[in-house]
Amino acid sequence: GQTERAKGRTQRAPRPRRTFSRCWPMSPRARVAAACTAALVVVTVCALVALRDAASAQTGLATAPAAVEASAASCDDRCRVSNAGNGYIVGTAPLCNGGTYDCGNGNLYYAADPSQPDYGHQCHSGGKVCCCASVTDMSTPTLPPAPVGSLRCADFCAEGGFGYGMVIGTAPLCGAECYNDCDGMCSTATDFFSDHGHSCSTGAKRC
Repeated sequence: GQTERAKGRTQRAPRPRRTFSRCWPMSPRARVAAACTAALVVVTVCALVALRDAASAQTGLATAPAAVEASAASCDDRCRVSNAGNGYIVGTAPLCNGGTYDCGNGNLYYAADPSQPDYGHQCHSGGKVCCCASVTDMSTPTLPPAPVGSLRCADFCAEGGFGYGMVIGTAPLCGAECYNDCDGMCSTATDFFSDHGHSCSTGAKRC
């Protein structure tokens, strides 16, 4: 009898012990710490988004075409972008009066911008013009960039495909005209050319 009672006691499963959990309210210091942590997460996310947008904007600027800065390019640069050879600005301040006639009828030209580095003194009246050696799609090799006073009139004309060229006009009363002296195939000569000679008191020289 005792053996059977002992066996019954060993087969009886123990009762599970009940456990109780108790929630303690957060202290004011803990609530402040939790709020600060959440705010820090938000600020970090916003900073990462701002950095991503800034990087995208910088990439867009780096890939923007150079034409955006055309006003900051020199006359020579603009002519070369158009594959029109060397270029120089015509017009003397303060009364500039530069025009298309200064570039002849066989050359590419642009209205010069006062923001260009080679524009010189500002005009009180009229404007300046940028004359290129030729029209676009030249068949002759383009000469390297020519500093002021380093290129001959003959080199400028040869680069533009017009053959030999020379400066016409005698200082101080120059009075040379493209259409009368060169049949329109010329440009106004300035000190851009090494063979320009003395400056004119009146009129102009032509290349």
